[in-house]
Amino acid sequence: MSRRSIRFLAVLATVGLIAVFAFVAYPYYWRSQSWNEIRTALDNRELKSGLELLERHLEYASDDLDARLAAAQTARRLDDFATADRHLKRFEADGGPRDVVILEKTLRQSQIGAIDGRAALRFCKEYPENPIVPFMLEAVTRGFLATVQPSRAEEAVSLWLDRKPTGAERSYALFLKGLACERQGKVPAAIESYRESISLKSDAHESWFALGQILTRESPGEAKTLFEKLQQTDYRPFEVKLGLARSLRQLGELDRAVELLEELNRLQPDSVAVMVELARVELDRGRLEYAESMLKNILGRVPNDRDALVQWSRCLRSLGRDAESQAVLEQLRKLDEELFRQQPTGSEKP
Repeated sequence: MSRRSIRFLAVLATVGLIAVFAFVAYPYYWRSQSWNEIRTALDNRELKSGLELLERHLEYASDDLDARLAAAQTARRLDDFATADRHLKRFEADGGPRDVVILEKTLRQSQIGAIDGRAALRFCKEYPENPIVPFMLEAVTRGFLATVQPSRAEEAVSLWLDRKPTGAERSYALFLKGLACERQGKVPAAIESYRESISLKSDAHESWFALGQILTRESPGEAKTLFEKLQQTDYRPFEVKLGLARSLRQLGELDRAVELLEELNRLQPDSVAVMVELARVELDRGRLEYAESMLKNILGRVPNDRDALVQWSRCLRSLGRDAESQAVLEQLRKLDEELFRQQPTGSEKP
């Protein structure tokens, strides 16, 4: 084990119980109605509304260190790092424990994959009863996913699930497990995880979306229903409409798919995903020369886009240019090999 990893584990073991007070102790210290609302929001993983409630509370209770740290932590979990930094700096300036600040910064680095998550994973295995462990496992799982290490992400989230989390926490853990499985090609396991996540939290929109993405290939009719439901929410409207267009194309509803894609193209004319999907529609219609022109244009801008290359190979094969199609497939194979060769094992940045 490296010296940095040993120091990392020592810091965690020393400050874990101290830092957890903002996660665990707040029910005992926050007695007002506003705190009850905050606790309910955070327990249900309604992080955006939780952060809004925390910031509203801090407008009239700016010296509340528990609330200040909770705001920093919640913003960090939302990937709103500017807001997280603002609250954490204020927390430290107002006398918040330095060890707590160090741990929160460590959680952030773990979450984005900027430090080797394996050290944190060892800590979670060695100190399973430490109350910081669930929050560390959330951060580490996300870090492994961010650095394209899905097997390690699955290991971390499985440890988290072994602790028997309930409600919204379990739903989110299952969503992350689904991502880890999907990125390893374990499609049935991913679908099962997403479905269980939704069964525990009916508004787990991230699981709806991920499930819809898989089912676009596996069961486009169900995917269409999921995306149509998601359109009634404010969850990632551009991507949801793109998912709906893909499912419509799979169902053979090409005119309706094009209508949605052209609308998206007007909104984001540089979206490669939309342009590739439009080329797919043209291939499905048998308009090969038009699809060829579109794909050449796309690859002229993004020569190594995987989806575009897959459709380019398909287009060439349909045009009877099998040798060229095979050359593109070889290019794809080399790109995939390079991706796995460069797959990071975790940085040692502080």
